[in-house]
Amino acid sequence: MSHVAVLPQALPVSTVTAQGRLDETQATFHLDAVTIAFGTAGAAGPRLGLSGIAQELKNAVTINGQVTLTGLRLEELQDYWPAGVSADARAWLTENLVAGTVEEAKAQVVVTLPSTTAPMAKLERLQGSLRYQDCEVHYLRPLPPATGVSGSASFDQQGFRIQINGGQITDLQITAGTVEITGLDRGRDAIAIRVGMNAPLRTVLTLLKHPQLNLLTDLSIDPATTDGQITSQLAWPSRCVARYCCTMSTSQPTVPSQRSQYRRPSSVTISSTVISRWTSTRPA
Repeated sequence: MSHVAVLPQALPVSTVTAQGRLDETQATFHLDAVTIAFGTAGAAGPRLGLSGIAQELKNAVTINGQVTLTGLRLEELQDYWPAGVSADARAWLTENLVAGTVEEAKAQVVVTLPSTTAPMAKLERLQGSLRYQDCEVHYLRPLPPATGVSGSASFDQQGFRIQINGGQITDLQITAGTVEITGLDRGRDAIAIRVGMNAPLRTVLTLLKHPQLNLLTDLSIDPATTDGQITSQLAWPSRCVARYCCTMSTSQPTVPSQRSQYRRPSSVTISSTVISRWTSTRPA
């Protein structure tokens, strides 16, 4: 099953059920319910539910509908994302969400399908929510990805607002947090991250020292010589701001607060931090 205006490639479909009615005088089709089960008998795919109204006006068909999708594996997202719909959002999400499952996604959509020789779907409006589990998320390559991420999200044409229930980055445990991705409709995507974490101090410092962040240059700290555990809130504002900023506030024991700035397109703040068993071995 495929259509140049809908799916980017042909996909197997095991069953289709539909119920609707046509009003010829108004050139309107009322879709009461459609269920599409993708996959085969031996390899089930996601299930798609549709309902809404399609009306032909001039040289285009406008669809105002409700969409429900269950059981989508994120590594297959690019196969099911409609061709020509929110290309910037599609590129960001398919590149950075590489594993996991969307348990359920619901959306209210308005789509226009031009009646031309090479039709392309145009997304007029999008608003929805979803639940996901066990995801692998790349937030700033080549930093190590977040894995085992579960939670929920709401979305529209401008971006995503993601609630994280938990996950990890190597041995850094993500306890809870939020991620906001904005600007997807303008091709100027930005990301703001605020998460709780519990991790070995060495892991956190190693991430901060990574060349992609380079936040320890002025602190003379070698992560390999440190030991301890850190519990903190990490705030990572938009990638579109002009500088990186790292602030560490510590207690138990007291470590001097540090602040450094670098000409990088983002910022990182670590606050409300508790570091236990801080030790650092320096060369004689």
